[in-house]
Amino acid sequence: MTNWLKSKLISYGITNFEMSGPLANYQPAMLNENYVFVSGNLPINNGTIIHTGKCDLDLNVEEIKNSIELATSNMLISVCNIIDKKNLNIDFIKCINIRGYINCSEKFFEHSKIFNYCSDLIVKILGDDNGLHTRTVIGVNSLPLNSPVEIDGIFFIKH
Repeated sequence: MTNWLKSKLISYGITNFEMSGPLANYQPAMLNENYVFVSGNLPINNGTIIHTGKCDLDLNVEEIKNSIELATSNMLISVCNIIDKKNLNIDFIKCINIRGYINCSEKFFEHSKIFNYCSDLIVKILGDDNGLHTRTVIGVNSLPLNSPVEIDGIFFIKH
């Protein structure tokens, strides 16, 4: 079995593939033919959210960046884990769509700017052709566990 994405993540220092389970009655990721649908991911490391609160009121720029990059890494790890669970040999992975939910006040308008941390990491890991994607970023009043961000996605895989 070859999990190309897992090898790529490890090469970028992302090595914690033992994620905590879902917070409720759902699957972290599901494979349907050649598409992986990934549930919302929070910036959780070792069972704990690294930063909590609203992006524009409680976190500084570095904490926002770290939160978004960790949630993005967790999303990519969910893709890796479903590949491993299904015992697939992967030739190709493309990010199709991501959605970001930003915990912020009604006065915050930098959603797209800060969500570039997510898009940039995906392009860095998958490359320009396979990492470029469509996306939606939405400001919300609250998120589970007072997380500053939640990210989900859809990926195409060739196996």
